[in-house]
Amino acid sequence: MRKIHRCRSCGSAQLSSFLELGKLPQGLIGPEHLGVLEIRVPIELGFCHRCALVQQMSAVRPAASEPEDFAYFGLGSPQGFQQFVEELGLGEASVVLELGNPLAELRSKLQQSAVEVRGVESLGRDYAQRHPKAHLILAHNTLAETDEPGGFIAAIALALREDGVAFFESPYIRYLIEGREFDTLHPQHKSYFSVTSIQTLLLRHGLRLFRLERHPTRPGLLRFYAGKARPAEPSVHRYLELERRLGMSSLAFYQEFASRVASAREALLALLLELRAKGKRIAAYGASARAVLMLNYVGLGREVVEYVVDPDPFKQGLYVPGVHLPVFSPEHALVSRPDYLLILAWDYAQAVIEQQAEFARLGGKFIVPLPHPEIVGPVVEDAVRVNR
Repeated sequence: MRKIHRCRSCGSAQLSSFLELGKLPQGLIGPEHLGVLEIRVPIELGFCHRCALVQQMSAVRPAASEPEDFAYFGLGSPQGFQQFVEELGLGEASVVLELGNPLAELRSKLQQSAVEVRGVESLGRDYAQRHPKAHLILAHNTLAETDEPGGFIAAIALALREDGVAFFESPYIRYLIEGREFDTLHPQHKSYFSVTSIQTLLLRHGLRLFRLERHPTRPGLLRFYAGKARPAEPSVHRYLELERRLGMSSLAFYQEFASRVASAREALLALLLELRAKGKRIAAYGASARAVLMLNYVGLGREVVEYVVDPDPFKQGLYVPGVHLPVFSPEHALVSRPDYLLILAWDYAQAVIEQQAEFARLGGKFIVPLPHPEIVGPVVEDAVRVNR
């Protein structure tokens, strides 16, 4: 593991660190690993003053992440996808390349449209020289995970037809900041793109954005459409102008985010400690990779949170590393009857609350940690918000 000193995208040495969560453990562990020295990886973000890319400041090879936490899904509804296929004029003679991990649902939809999809693990100059150029290249979340985004985009530009389209889905740094979603930071994600930084990267290799869309079911994701000759649509201009007004090409914007992350951590910890001081019992819901980060960064050990529940039977019986909280099935909360469930899968809070209706009927309440700590109970008057 080493700290990087040059931007992953443009190679500039003008990098400034602005957010450091510390060295944190990854994944869940079995009971046989309790007491064993745990591998920890640093979570630190930096900002490039030249191209405005936000990126992990350490070069590490993280443990495999859990698919439900960091997987990204398809092009949305079948109707919307069919319109996309028709817009591009894709047919049996079309060449479609899928980079990275294949998405079965997406591949199925393409094949239903008589379009052949070629999965490509490594796209380089040799591949582009030996194969027909592609009408469509699907990159999904691969761009955010590559160590060298410049080389990745250069390879795509070589493999793409003049009238072709490259499609990316990636975490959008503005959405992450607006929701204070520090728990989504992960060593697997090397880069967190703004529209400004990805446009700069694409232009360097002869590509340009022509359309932007927010993902219909994953609010933190932005869809980037790029080509060689297509004119930019109004969505590109809107995003770029908003980023300019917000000052997203300056370090100060991201330093303010770091300050809000620290405030969110302090507010959540203060709320939970206050409840514990009153004799209230707290458990947590969700044993995801995001939960591991949240529990360890905030410092929620057994003196604050008794255990974690999760509906996935493969996680039950394991432990959250660092804080060593055991993972049980959700039914355990109905038997143990804590006063509160801290919803670590907070972006699905409404669905979790609906699933745990019996817990609420028995008088249990829920705590939603982000973007502001909030207590939600079965009685509307019980709702409490902790201010920034």
